[in-house]
Amino acid sequence: MPVKVVGREQVRKNIDGNVKVGALRESMKLREDQYISLVNGSPATDEETVSESDEVVFLEVFSGG
Repeated sequence: MPVKVVGREQVRKNIDGNVKVGALRESMKLREDQYISLVNGSPATDEETVSESDEVVFLEVFSGG
């Protein structure tokens, strides 16, 4: 499955097999309070299981003015 981290820097990674979104985020050392998880373009919880056919994006939350 393709995994993309979008924010101040972008990271791309491929993962094989099924995994929960939260476990994937933790393996990439991303803090839950700093990223929104999207699976196939829709918001996802840490408990959602994703497979190789899914696209996962971790979108960094930031604010500014």
